[in-house]
Amino acid sequence: MRKYVLSSLVVLVALMSVAFGQVLHAQSAAPAAAASSAQQFPMLGEWKLNVAKSDFGDGAKLRDMTVKFTSATSELVEFTASVTYDSGSQGTYSFKAPADGTAHPLTGSASTYAYSVENGILVETQKDPDGTITKGSFTRAAKGDLGTWAYTITNPDGSITHQKLVFMKIS
Repeated sequence: MRKYVLSSLVVLVALMSVAFGQVLHAQSAAPAAAASSAQQFPMLGEWKLNVAKSDFGDGAKLRDMTVKFTSATSELVEFTASVTYDSGSQGTYSFKAPADGTAHPLTGSASTYAYSVENGILVETQKDPDGTITKGSFTRAAKGDLGTWAYTITNPDGSITHQKLVFMKIS
């Protein structure tokens, strides 16, 4: 079950990366517009996992996931997610915290997340109670309605899993 939670959490963090990737883009393209830290960014709305286009690697597979962002600023990232795992079990998670580089809990999970900007890219680091560490970053398609999140998952035994998860914006 921990692997399923890990995959869903990785996806959540990836979605957060979309929001902050847009912040960075706005800062480089229009510094005056990005100066208002309360500005909302394009991650607002609902995103749905495209299972067929995703590559779960050796990690946990998901049947379905929908994430809804209600805030996407550096002061507050807030979202809820509903997940159906490959096993058929379901989970609901929520997150509400600033993107300040420190670990914050994900409601519905024992994992913590920290967000930081490294070389102009938002990086998410998830730490699970068993010692699993997940790092991820986001790339958004030119159309803007698809996003791909690439993750490297380092398991407690040192083995590494890679995942590529693709989401579509649905509203």
